[in-house]
Amino acid sequence: MDLKKAVLFSEKTGHVFLATADAFGNPYIAVAGKLLLTPQGHIEIDDWFTEKTFSNIWENKNVFILVWDICSKSRIQLSGEVLDVEGSGGYINGYVPTIEDKSEYPQEERKLIVKINRITETKPSIVAV
Repeated sequence: MDLKKAVLFSEKTGHVFLATADAFGNPYIAVAGKLLLTPQGHIEIDDWFTEKTFSNIWENKNVFILVWDICSKSRIQLSGEVLDVEGSGGYINGYVPTIEDKSEYPQEERKLIVKINRITETKPSIVAV
């Protein structure tokens, strides 16, 4: 499996999850947008992420990306290291004084550039009963 196939799979399925962990290994999972392939051969993820995602990345650059096809149960797992975080300046939930419901984590629109170190493709096995 190569990165180009992983990117196409993410476009097809639309189900991408980003897992981060803090310095102590405590995990945090976020829903992510589609994957893009950079000219340098890395993965780019543009989406609205919470503060927790970024605080984990500052402490631990290692990330895990899961692309999942719910119907076929096929999935691609990518593990790598965040090389760069770029921001757009957009914020929602929590940063605007007029928003009364503060129960959600604030979100910030950012772009993550990830160097992928490992790709694993998993297809469901058929079990006869």
